[in-house]
Amino acid sequence: MISIIIPIYNKQNCLHVSVESVLRQTNGDFELILIDDGSFDSSFELCKEYEKVDARIRAYSKSNGGVSSARNLGIQIARGEYLTFLDADDELAPNALELMLEGARNGAEIVSLGFDIVKNKVVVGSRIPPSLTINSKFDYQKAYYGLECASAFNSACAKLYKADFIKKNNILFNEKISILEDGSFVYACLDKANRVELIGKSVYNYIQAQGESLVSKYHANFTEAVEIEYSSSKWMVNYIDGIALDAFYAKRFNRIAGFICALCNQQIDKEQRLGLLKACLASDSVCEILRNVNKKRLTFKEKIKLDLLKKKRYTLIMAMFKK
Repeated sequence: MISIIIPIYNKQNCLHVSVESVLRQTNGDFELILIDDGSFDSSFELCKEYEKVDARIRAYSKSNGGVSSARNLGIQIARGEYLTFLDADDELAPNALELMLEGARNGAEIVSLGFDIVKNKVVVGSRIPPSLTINSKFDYQKAYYGLECASAFNSACAKLYKADFIKKNNILFNEKISILEDGSFVYACLDKANRVELIGKSVYNYIQAQGESLVSKYHANFTEAVEIEYSSSKWMVNYIDGIALDAFYAKRFNRIAGFICALCNQQIDKEQRLGLLKACLASDSVCEILRNVNKKRLTFKEKIKLDLLKKKRYTLIMAMFKK
C-alpha cells in the first residue's frame, strides 16, 4: 500500500483537484492522508467530508506549523509500505501510483519521475529525468546534469519512497525553513539510498499560479535555508565533476542571485536591506558557493553580479539587482 500525504493550508477552493486525482488512480491500493495545517477556511471540513465517503481517506487537523511539519506528521502516522507527497493544489496523473510501483520492483528505496508545469490549464513546461538506475553515488556523474536541469533533486513530490527506509534513517523535513526544504529532504534521502530508480515519464501536474516563482519571492530565512540545503547536498561534490559540478554550483548561485534581487526590491528601509544583504554574504555556505561557481559558464551580466557579490560591493549590488 502507498501512503499519499497531502499538507493543506487554506485550500478550500482547490483541494478537490488533488484529492480527486488520487481517487482516479488505476492502482487503488493506497491510503490518502489529509493533514490540515491550521487552516482558517473550510479546508478541514472538506477533508472530513472526503473521509466519510471513502474509507481509504484519513483526515487530521493540527495547529499551524508549516508544510514541513504537516508532512512530518504524515510520515509519522503513515501505514503504507511506501510514501509519496502531493501538494493540495496539484494533481497526479491517473497511472502515477502504478508507474511508481513498477519502478520500486527492483528494490529501489526511491523512485523519481517527472512533472509537468501547468498554467491556466495548459502545460507550459516539463521536468523529466532520464531513465536509469543509480546503484552507486558515482552514477550521479552521468546523471546529475540532466537531473538538475529536470529539477529531480529539488522537489519531494513526483517520487515514491520506501517508508521503512525513511523511518529507519529518521529523515524528516526541516521545520525551521520555508524554502528549499524539499531539496534538503531529497538530498538526505539520496545520500542514504543504495538504489534509486529514475523513470523518464511525467506523473505529476505542478499547477503554477501566474507569476509564481520561489526565487522571485523574498524569504526572511533564505540564508539559513541555503546553509541547510547546501549542507544536505554537499556530499555529492565528491562524486561529480566537470559540467555536472558546474551545474551544481550554478543552480545555487542563481538561487542566491534571485534572493538578493528580491531583497533589493523589498519595500523596507534601506539600512534594513543592507543589513540583510551583509548577513547573507557573511554566510560561510554562501561564500563557498560563490567561490566554486565556474565563471566560464556564466553570461556577461552573471559574471558581473558574481564579482560584485564575491567582493561584497554592497552599494553596487543594491543598484544592479534593483529592478
